[in-house]
Amino acid sequence: MVGLVVLSLFLAGLVGVFLREDEARRSETEGQRAALEAYASATLRRALEDEWRLGVALMDSALAEPLLDDSRLLLVSDGTPLLPRRARGTTAGVVVAMNALLATTVDDPDDSPPAERRRFVTGLARALATSNKPEIESNVRGLLNHRRQFRLGPVDDLSTVLAMIELLQTRSKPTQVLMERVLRDGFTPQEAGLQRHVLELSERLSADELTRVCAIVERQSQRALVQVNDFVARCAAMVGPTGAQVADAPPGLSVQQGFVLRGGPEVRGVAVAIPTLLDAQQTSMRERGLIEETDTLELSSSEGLVDSLLVSVESPRWLEATRQRRSALQLKLVLLAVAFLLGVGLVMLAFTVQRREQALLDTRNELVATVSHELRTPLASLRVMAETLERKTSGVAEAKDWPQRIVAEVDGLSALVENILSFNRLERGRDVLHRQPWALDEVRAWLEADAPEVLSTVQGTSGLTLEADPTWMKVVFLNLLRNARKYNERTPVTFLVDAKRDGGSVVIDVKDNGIGIERAQWESVFEAFHRLRDARGRGGGGSGLGLAIVRRVVEGHGGTVQVVDSSGEGTTFRLVLPRRHIS
Repeated sequence: MVGLVVLSLFLAGLVGVFLREDEARRSETEGQRAALEAYASATLRRALEDEWRLGVALMDSALAEPLLDDSRLLLVSDGTPLLPRRARGTTAGVVVAMNALLATTVDDPDDSPPAERRRFVTGLARALATSNKPEIESNVRGLLNHRRQFRLGPVDDLSTVLAMIELLQTRSKPTQVLMERVLRDGFTPQEAGLQRHVLELSERLSADELTRVCAIVERQSQRALVQVNDFVARCAAMVGPTGAQVADAPPGLSVQQGFVLRGGPEVRGVAVAIPTLLDAQQTSMRERGLIEETDTLELSSSEGLVDSLLVSVESPRWLEATRQRRSALQLKLVLLAVAFLLGVGLVMLAFTVQRREQALLDTRNELVATVSHELRTPLASLRVMAETLERKTSGVAEAKDWPQRIVAEVDGLSALVENILSFNRLERGRDVLHRQPWALDEVRAWLEADAPEVLSTVQGTSGLTLEADPTWMKVVFLNLLRNARKYNERTPVTFLVDAKRDGGSVVIDVKDNGIGIERAQWESVFEAFHRLRDARGRGGGGSGLGLAIVRRVVEGHGGTVQVVDSSGEGTTFRLVLPRRHIS
């Protein structure tokens, strides 16, 4: 019947598939195309974002070092263009002022800083004419110190420095170190060399004036054998076209006039070649097998917000791909149907196996319970007879301690049978915990009655009452006591129960002086039928059920039990039980 239902559903599904076949093919093809276009668009956006981040990272360096190429950078702060550097000003007259200084030897009587600077130049000219080295050095030092103290306008500043260098180079032989520092390196990090200083002042000079000044600095640098190629390239760039003029750049990342930029009070951008990026993207997708050689990528628009840029994929292979997918889809549906049928069969088989396993488990539990229960009576009889034999043979040397040993073995078998029955009831859920107010101090009497030869100590239990099942709690403490006695080589055996309140719980530490438990077995000892590898002690190895029962009973009361310490000096178990039962 089930098979018929499944087959009917399968056939109905196939009918639906056939009816939607054309739409499914179209949707699948469009989905693949949309995925490729989304991937290409996202990759292009990431590439543009990476270009922008790289450009922004270079801006601070370009601002601090005017010799760096800033042609791809765009920085506008509060409407003022900062990068790329361009000759945007109207200042002129530097070269004229320099030539005038070189042609005169008359001191300017004015006391202004520009006049003071010019007097150092005329003084240098007179000293060079008489070859007065102290005066030459004094005027050069004075001019350089005056530059550090006073910031003059471009005309006064550049004309005096250019005139000083020209006088030194044409009328004397200045040291190479002096020329390198004056022209290129500067004397301190705050005092740039002439090449950098000219570039820093470029925005205040007119394009023609900057060209003339750069030509003089180039000639002087070549004459002094100072590096000048990058300076010449930067001068040529600064008198070139002004580049992009960004008026209203949006706050988000956008592309305008060949720049990817982000607006606001400060506009930062970097020049990008979108066709180059798109070609690289196309090549990468072909190498990765995402598109074929006949496929091409096209950009919807070269300007606008980066997040709105869309890349389309143009491909002549979509029709062929649709035909191929038709066959593949049909094959997948057939395989899916077969897999579904196999799955149903496996589920039914698993259900059958589970039922048989459960039946076998129930039979085994019934057998264990029956056998264990039937063993109680003969074991009780054996104990009575062994005790009788012990009394009758008291004082008989030939009897030795055999009667006592028989009693001990019978007691061990009785405890084993009780554990088996208790574990079986817990596993089968036959015995429900009957909680009631229970005075924890009852543990003292249980321990003394079960093992009077054990030195038992109970502390902290006075006045403590829990909601628990006394019968099962007795099983817990007696199992711990019997383990302490069984896995022990000392005389006397000690057993300590220490209880204390902890908020809404009671923490009970149970400590013995047995042989201890290896750290690796602290958790596994609570598993059913797990026996310690080290079976030393008075009783040898146990059944492996005692601690398993302890954990199940404690957890049934909503608590926890674990080994918190164990060594050759003994083992400490910690039981944490709630004081009130929460339904």
